[in-house]
Amino acid sequence: MSSGRSAGILRQLEQPGLPDPVMLERFVLYDDQAAFGEIVRRHGPLVWATCRRVAGHNQDAEDAFQAVFLVLARKAATLRERALLGNWLYGVAVRVARRARLAASRRRGREVQVPLMPDPPAPPPPELFEVSQAIDEELAALPAWYRDPIVLCDLRGVSRTKAAELLGIPEGTLSSRLANGRKKLAARLLKRGVSLSVAAIPGVLATVARATVPQSLLTLASSIPHAAVSSTIAALTTGELSMRLLWLMGTVCMAAGVVGIAYAAQQPQPNKPITSKNKPTTARVEPAPNSKPEADDKRADKQEYTTSPKLMNAFDLNMKSTSSVMWNRDGTLMAIQGRGPARRADAKQDATATEPIIMVIPLGKGDGSWLGILSTRDQLIGFTNSGKGLMTAIREYELVSGKHAITFLEPEPERGGGTTYQKPSQTVALDSTMSRGMYFSPDMKTFRSIEFDRDGAGTAKKLSILEIDANTGKTLKTLMTHPYVEHWLSPDGKLFAFFDNPEVGKATKFVIYDVDRAEEVTTIKLPEPTNKLPDNFPGGRPGGFGGPSGGFGSPNRQLTNSLTFSPNGERVLITYGLGEVVIANTKTGATFPALKELVGMVQPSSVSFSGDGQLIAISGLTTAVPTLDDFRGNPRANRERSFLTVWETNSGKLLKSWDGQAKVLFNPVRPVLAILERNGNDSRLGFWDFAAEPAKK
Repeated sequence: MSSGRSAGILRQLEQPGLPDPVMLERFVLYDDQAAFGEIVRRHGPLVWATCRRVAGHNQDAEDAFQAVFLVLARKAATLRERALLGNWLYGVAVRVARRARLAASRRRGREVQVPLMPDPPAPPPPELFEVSQAIDEELAALPAWYRDPIVLCDLRGVSRTKAAELLGIPEGTLSSRLANGRKKLAARLLKRGVSLSVAAIPGVLATVARATVPQSLLTLASSIPHAAVSSTIAALTTGELSMRLLWLMGTVCMAAGVVGIAYAAQQPQPNKPITSKNKPTTARVEPAPNSKPEADDKRADKQEYTTSPKLMNAFDLNMKSTSSVMWNRDGTLMAIQGRGPARRADAKQDATATEPIIMVIPLGKGDGSWLGILSTRDQLIGFTNSGKGLMTAIREYELVSGKHAITFLEPEPERGGGTTYQKPSQTVALDSTMSRGMYFSPDMKTFRSIEFDRDGAGTAKKLSILEIDANTGKTLKTLMTHPYVEHWLSPDGKLFAFFDNPEVGKATKFVIYDVDRAEEVTTIKLPEPTNKLPDNFPGGRPGGFGGPSGGFGSPNRQLTNSLTFSPNGERVLITYGLGEVVIANTKTGATFPALKELVGMVQPSSVSFSGDGQLIAISGLTTAVPTLDDFRGNPRANRERSFLTVWETNSGKLLKSWDGQAKVLFNPVRPVLAILERNGNDSRLGFWDFAAEPAKK
C-alpha cells in the first residue's frame, strides 16, 4: 500500500464517529488492528453487559466476551448489513453467553465446589438479574422485524429517526414495530413467569444496557484476530463459525497449550494487506446456531418471500403512454404520468386527441378508480411531505427566458365526491436555471441538483452538486465539484457515483463519493466479465456489440453502462461490459451473489429495488453472446428475448420470471410490485404481492 493511502486511512481513523461499516471495511481490507480495536471499544460495553447478564459469572462472561469478537474477526468479510453491526454483536453475545452458561453448569456439576472460593455473580443487582436475563433470551428469540427496533432504540439508545434510517423504513413504521415488538416481548416474558408491563421494558433495558469493560479485557479482545485462543473460548464459537475453521483454531490452541501460552499475541505489520484468513473464499455464508441464518446477515427471519406471488388487482388505465411512475412515502398512493384522452372543450370532436395527464391511484383500489387526475405538461417529481399532494416542475432549458419552477398541489375535494389537483398551493421559482435533477431530503425541505460548467462549444467540463431550499428556490450552498463524468446520484442525493472508465467493456471499478464530505468512500471492484467477444470478432463501434452496423439483434442496438440505486442508497445494481449485471453494497463495496439464471447480454429497461433492498425487479432484453457463426449469417443469430424477473438480492435466488417487458416499481414499505405494461391502446396496471403467507400452525 502506498504511504499516501496509509496516511489517508490513519487520518480517517482519527476522526471521531467514523461509521461502523467504514471501520469494519478497514479491518477486512487491510487487517487494520486500530480499526478492530475501535469496534471493540465502541460496542464492548453493550456486549460485556449482555455477556454478564446471560452467562451469570464473571469468568464465563469474560470468555464469552472474547468469543464474540473472535466470531466477528472471522466473519467480518461476510457481514452484509454492517450499519447494524451493534445489533448483530448483541445477537451473537446472547447465543455465546448462553453457551458459556450451559458449559459452566455442566462443568461445575462435575467439579468439587470449594465453599470459600465461589465464582462471584456478575451485576446487575439481584432484583434485576433474573428479569434482564429472561429479557435477553426472549428478545433474541423475536423475529428481527421486531427485535431490531428494540435493540436499536431501547438497548443501544439510538434515536427513532436514526433507527428508521438504519433499517431503511419510515419513522412511523419503526414506531409501530417498536410498540408491537414490546407487546410481544412482554407476552413472551409472562409465559416465563416474569410480569413486566410494556411501558417498563424500555426502562429496564436502559438500566442494564451498558457496563464498563475492564481495560485488560478490552486489550485481549482487541488483539484477538492475531492471538491464539484457549480451547474454552474456541468451543463457545461452535455454530457461529464453520467446522473447518474451528478445526484449524483447535490445532492452534493445542499448539499454544503445549508451550504453556494462553494468549500468544502476535504483532501485526502496519497496514498489512488482508490475509487469506479474513477473505471470503466463497459466496456462501456460514449458518448461525439452530440452523437458522444470521438475522443481520441474510435477514431471512425478517421477511419471507414467495415464488408464487399473488395478483392483488389489475386494471386498465385510459392512458396511451406512460413516462413516470412514483409511490408516496408510505406506499398508499401511486402517481402515473403519461398521455390520456384530451379533456379540453376544443378537442371533443377529435377522439384521437391526447394531452399530458397525471393519475393518482390508491393501492387498495381494485376497480381501477383513481383519486384524482391532473392535466399538466409539467414534469412529475414526487409527492409532497404530506404524502397526499403532488410536486411538479417546469424546466425550460431550451429558452433563454425559460421558466424554472416547482409547483406544489394539495388535493381538494370536488362537489361530486371526487378529488382534484388543479389548484396549486404554492409555486416556487428556482434561481438555478441550469441545474438538472432533483434529489429531495427525507423532510422534503431541501433538494440536491447538478449544475454543469460548459466551454464555448457547449461541452460539459465540470459539474457541481448544489443544495437548494425547496420552499424558496434559493441555492443554499455548493456541496462538491468534480470534473465532468457520466454520473448518478442516490435517491437522497448523498452519494455521487461513476465508472472509472465509461467506455463499454473498459470499466473495472465503480467509484462512490460522499457528497457531504466531498470525498471518495467506496470503490466497487467489478468482477471480470464472463461475456466476451472473440478476439477476431469483426467490426463494431464503441458501445455496440459487433457487426458492421454496430449492433446485434435489433439494428444498431447498443449496450451501455448503467446503474440503479435502492431507495435507501445502500445497494446498487450495475450493468457494464457486454451486459454484465452486478449487485453491490454501496457502503462496503462487497458484491452480492450473482443472478446466475440471468444469462447472456442483458439490457435492463426498468429496474426497481424493494424499500429495504431485499428484492429487485428487472425488466428488459437479453441476447445470446454473439459468435463468429452468428456474424456469418446463422439464422439462429442472437434473437432477443424480453423478460421481467424478480430476485432476492441476498441470495441471488430467482423468485419469479415472466416473458415481456414493462415498467416496474416496488412499493416502498411492502413487497408489492407494480407492473405497468401496454394493453392495446390502454395501459394495464397490476399489483403483485411477494410476501409469503405465514405458515399454518
